[in-house]
Amino acid sequence: MKKQLISTVALPALAIFAWTAAATDARADVTVLATITKNVTLTVNEFISKSKYLEINVEYLPSFDSAAESMAVVNAVNEDNVVIGYDGTGPLGGNNIERDPLADFDITYVSRVIGSINGNSGIAGVNVDAGNHVNQGNVVSFAIIGDDGTDDGSVAHTQAELEQKNLNNEVFDSEFLDGTPPDGPFVPNKVALIRDSVNGNTGIVGVNVNSGNTTNQHNVVAMSVGIDAAVALSEAALGQSNSGNIVTEIETVKHGTVAGSFNGNSGITSGNVNTGNHNNQATVVSFSALTSNAVVGVPGS
Repeated sequence: MKKQLISTVALPALAIFAWTAAATDARADVTVLATITKNVTLTVNEFISKSKYLEINVEYLPSFDSAAESMAVVNAVNEDNVVIGYDGTGPLGGNNIERDPLADFDITYVSRVIGSINGNSGIAGVNVDAGNHVNQGNVVSFAIIGDDGTDDGSVAHTQAELEQKNLNNEVFDSEFLDGTPPDGPFVPNKVALIRDSVNGNTGIVGVNVNSGNTTNQHNVVAMSVGIDAAVALSEAALGQSNSGNIVTEIETVKHGTVAGSFNGNSGITSGNVNTGNHNNQATVVSFSALTSNAVVGVPGS
């Protein structure tokens, strides 16, 4: 509205000024007041995108003139085994003799290692068992390759694999709680004990002690040493499974004890102790070395 009003007033003023100037040669000053409003909208859009991608491919194709290869493989399976202790509810044996269900059937399993496996050098493996359907083992594989004086180098490789399975086994044990010995409320009928043992050894020592049923116990070691070797590779795999097993135990007492043992050893020392059923116990060690101060020889020589 203001712009339109100013324009209608300004036109006559200019006409008067032009006519007067022509007639009298006079001059006049005209002052025009105007109000101007501006609206400015400024929009800034900024887009930043950074992408980094780094790929490093290293290919190493050496040419070796010697190698040390060591492999230890164990496969232990307990399947479809049955261990039955008399349950006291029916005839026992071919004579059809009825037994008292509260009788003491004296089902006692005891495995003890006391004051043993001490101060050995080299490789020592021990298995003690008083149970049923038990697989025990100590497996050691060792390879060494020396410096042949060439520049081609050597490779040291080890692989230790162990598979243990307990499948569809059944154990039934029934006992009568017996007595009150000094060290506990009842006399244990299953004992696995290591006491004052496996001390001060040097080298590789494996011990398994069991008084249970359908049990797998193994100690596995694979070692390779390449003197001044260029590459050392080591692999260890352990697969254990329990499936479809059944355990029924009535008033059974078990003691599994390790006391005063596995002290002051140097090297690789492993042990498994078990008084249960359907157990898989294992220690698996795979070791490869590029250089070593190991001395291969007869202890004491």
